[in-house]
Amino acid sequence: MKRSLSITLVALLAATCAYSQPQDSQSVRNIAAFCKCWGFLKYYHPAVADGKVLWDEQFVKTYDRIRSARTRKECNDVLISLYKSAESARDVWADQPSVEEFDSSAVVSKPDLSWIFDTTLFTPEVTTLMRNVKEAFRPLANRYVTAYRGAMNPDVSIDDKYFGPSEPLYPTEAIRILALARYWNIIQYYDPNRALIGRPWDSVLFDYIPRFSQAQDSIQYLYTVLQLRGELHDSHAFVRSPIDKYVFGDGYLPIRLMYLNSQTVIVGSFGSSMARFDSSLASLGLHRGDLLMKIGGVNVAELRERLRHYVGGSNEAAIERDINNYLLRGKVGDSIRLTIDNGEKEFEVTAHYQTELRASDVRTNLLSNEWSILQGNIGYVDMGQLERRNVRTMMKSLMSLPAIIFDVRNYPRGTMYDIMAYLSKRVPFAFFTRPVVSHPGYLVSTAKQMMVCGDDRGDKYKGKIIILANELTQSHAEFTIMSLQTRLDAITIGSQTAGADGNISEIRLPGNITTFFTGLGVFYSGGLPTQQIGIKINIPVVPTIAGIREGRDEVLERAVRYALSGK
Repeated sequence: MKRSLSITLVALLAATCAYSQPQDSQSVRNIAAFCKCWGFLKYYHPAVADGKVLWDEQFVKTYDRIRSARTRKECNDVLISLYKSAESARDVWADQPSVEEFDSSAVVSKPDLSWIFDTTLFTPEVTTLMRNVKEAFRPLANRYVTAYRGAMNPDVSIDDKYFGPSEPLYPTEAIRILALARYWNIIQYYDPNRALIGRPWDSVLFDYIPRFSQAQDSIQYLYTVLQLRGELHDSHAFVRSPIDKYVFGDGYLPIRLMYLNSQTVIVGSFGSSMARFDSSLASLGLHRGDLLMKIGGVNVAELRERLRHYVGGSNEAAIERDINNYLLRGKVGDSIRLTIDNGEKEFEVTAHYQTELRASDVRTNLLSNEWSILQGNIGYVDMGQLERRNVRTMMKSLMSLPAIIFDVRNYPRGTMYDIMAYLSKRVPFAFFTRPVVSHPGYLVSTAKQMMVCGDDRGDKYKGKIIILANELTQSHAEFTIMSLQTRLDAITIGSQTAGADGNISEIRLPGNITTFFTGLGVFYSGGLPTQQIGIKINIPVVPTIAGIREGRDEVLERAVRYALSGK
């Protein structure tokens, strides 16, 4: 399947226009009421929780009746039969209570089930049935959700009916709406950061029912899932699909981009080796700091705006970062015309999509080791390269230096606790909020059992600690910085991080689509949140186009200046 980026743009426009005809509002209300009741019974009714009823099959079997219901009463008659299908399988003697324990005084939020009393959706009879389930509820182990070992973020990957390589990539309408219901209810009851979504989660359900219903093929279905995940504003909400490579391409242009001052700037290249990197830009007649203006004759600004609908991120920095990656995608071997502005003139070049994805930029060109000693006797550690087995040797070689710069504009390799043993005595640095698996919608804090780093044994490094961060700093990288910042004299320099910390939880959807969400809320020990916000920055520094053209790393330069002068 040959598809250039400009053709993809046409598909994006078509996908957006496909939802211009809204589904009948009564039909949407009926389907929304069905999705809510189905999800509520899934987590609250013991027969469903135990897996005694094939609940996904029940959804699909019932969907046509809900779809054809013309009134609220007809809809509620179907909801009553849905309830009875669960109740008929109930065996109170077999209901096993959950063994999960938690401190009730640590509860920070409880589920909002006020929707049960929504008279625009439910008749008094249905409201009574749902209220009875709510009031009779006692914690049960659930067939559809457990917790990952250790971090205890929710594991909903077992909820995988109609998922897998043998399933059709374009499911039937009933199964597409099931996908929406599964996703919506997982987030409703088990996303610890749901309060940060930015609009009522109910409105998302109503908005997406027509979109999932009217998706005309597997591509539009994928686009709709991409849009849905964007509603979370979560940089962990990746989406994987077998058709992703056909829609967006399986290759990348051999350039690396950054979004600065509303401009798309070439800041480096991709290649399989440093030699390849040295020749990549030159072979295209490009230089760092050149502006990318058009791809395939389409303005990059227009492409960015369209792609925003399909890219999910916790904040603007992360969204623009991921848009950069989508801009580069196309079919391996295909060529595309790029319009470039080098500050003096505009010109066109032809580039080819390739599979080589080793990122190289001015920083990794200058500093290609796990650690180095810079001019001025300043230590530098590339946290993206440093291996745990080398931490001891690294710290011994840098221990006598007046300052160490920890560059976390990358993804570290699990070295934070080993490093902190040389920097600090034991000190708390973070706590979590996590869902309670056996109590759908409950969220508890682990503030009474803080995460701790450091070591009370051994001599500690006495020099300055300087940390570098930017939009590439995400998840474990952000958590690593939180530990480094326990040194009260540590200074963090750079720009807003991706704002997605905490272990991820996987959602499996029909059509063999996998997506994720941040399964924990992560907070500094003092209570400051990190989700969407990112980590604390002491000295904001953003690269400039002029600096990029001169081959400078202005964030690192500012760190060196602080190391030498203390300001």
